[in-house]
Amino acid sequence: MLAERVRTALQRPRITKVRCRESVAKVAVVAGGGDMPQVLEEAARAGCDTLVTGTVEHRWDIPFAQDNNHRFHELNRLHRLNLVGGTHFSTERPAMIAVTRMFSQWNVPGCFMEDETLLGAL
Repeated sequence: MLAERVRTALQRPRITKVRCRESVAKVAVVAGGGDMPQVLEEAARAGCDTLVTGTVEHRWDIPFAQDNNHRFHELNRLHRLNLVGGTHFSTERPAMIAVTRMFSQWNVPGCFMEDETLLGAL
């Protein structure tokens, strides 16, 4: 249920989910990458049962990124956090829109330029 609400809020056609627990009581949120072992470790140490981040499934064919993602999932076998990946772009998008609004309040011209190709990308 939380994962579906995240997907809808981020306007994604699909997201990546790893369900390890039946319920959600405390959520850690890390925009962008987030599939780093130290991020997962800190979320677990803070008592979170769920991590919402941009990257859960790493698709780039870059050895260090794939290795890091593998260690992230290996560590999650121990901590068993629910993982929700909303894509790197989509989890950073709300913050960038908010920054644009903040600039406007300061009378600094700016606009968020939506990337429609990424918004609907799988």
